[in-house]
Amino acid sequence: MIEGGEMACSRTRDDTRLCAPLLIISLTIFQVTKLRIRVATLLLLCCGLLSIASAQTPDDSRPLGRWNAAVFVGGGNGLNDRKDVHMVRAGGRIGRMLTREHKYGSFEVDAEVSPVDYTLWDRYKDVYGFSANPLVLKWNFPTHAGNKVAGFLLTQSGFIYSADKIPPGDTSNFNFTTGIGVGMHIFTRPGRAVTFDTRAVHLSNASIGNHNPGINASLQFSLGYTWFKR
Repeated sequence: MIEGGEMACSRTRDDTRLCAPLLIISLTIFQVTKLRIRVATLLLLCCGLLSIASAQTPDDSRPLGRWNAAVFVGGGNGLNDRKDVHMVRAGGRIGRMLTREHKYGSFEVDAEVSPVDYTLWDRYKDVYGFSANPLVLKWNFPTHAGNKVAGFLLTQSGFIYSADKIPPGDTSNFNFTTGIGVGMHIFTRPGRAVTFDTRAVHLSNASIGNHNPGINASLQFSLGYTWFKR
């Protein structure tokens, strides 16, 4: 009987020695888990506060956002020996800001498409055309997120394909256009602006046709509405 009792007591002590480390490990895991939960909760709370703060604070390094899109209508008139030529066009534009705002402004690249681009001639006929400026380089003057007006300079390079040859004669239906201009955005509310620009444009078929009289100079205006996206 004594031997059985001693064996039982020994077994109990062995179980106790085995259970103690397991209990310690379990408590440790429980404490670590609680700590992780608290840390995770704290991190989530911090991230949420930072997100709210960043959403409420404008990024003044990109006052004109990263992307913009616009619709516009425009027109103009030939100069010098082409005063009998008039232009009417309508289309859309998409732009991408390539740099942040610096001391002297920011750099942007745009692309324009005009499904309607009429060339009207006093002594010829009105010619329908489709035009595009796949490369419009724009320099935006320094501005800030709260400003009501933002000015810019631009240069354009593109083409126009017309239903008939322009200028009249043995010329070409396809002509290249280049130009420079100046304009401004007038903000009606944050991220929305009325956009106006003036351009001096040159038209030439680059000798694709047998003759290349071109339109050496024209003054064109456009008025549009622009959406800016940060």
